[in-house]
Amino acid sequence: MRPKGHLLSLHRYFIWADRMRICFLREVQATRGKKEAELLYGPFMDFWYGSLYVVVEGWRDFNLSDPVVDPCLASPNLDLLRLYRNGAFHYQPDCWSHKRTDLMVKGNKEVAWLHGLHAALGAFLLRELAVKPPARPA
Repeated sequence: MRPKGHLLSLHRYFIWADRMRICFLREVQATRGKKEAELLYGPFMDFWYGSLYVVVEGWRDFNLSDPVVDPCLASPNLDLLRLYRNGAFHYQPDCWSHKRTDLMVKGNKEVAWLHGLHAALGAFLLRELAVKPPARPA
């Protein structure tokens, strides 16, 4: 049996990542075609990507496993996500540090991977934290 307290903590980090994802997607739609679009949606993308990697760190700390999540974590994109988080949350003297841009310039496969990883982690946490109804007396 997994410790529910640890999963609740991990879920809290996931919820924060999910909120940033929602804000990011909303801002991308609202700023489509605007010259300053990246300045408006960029902070949400940085916080989503960075906080998603924190969820991955918690996943690893708790030695969790799932047949859908595990292949996502085996992707070489995971290291790009780690570097992105480092580039976003550790000062970089170069405004366009490769730590952030390497993941951004890769393309649609990586974006699909990020969304897939996010969805897989969320589904796992919801499934694991589901409260089961008490057994009915016979």
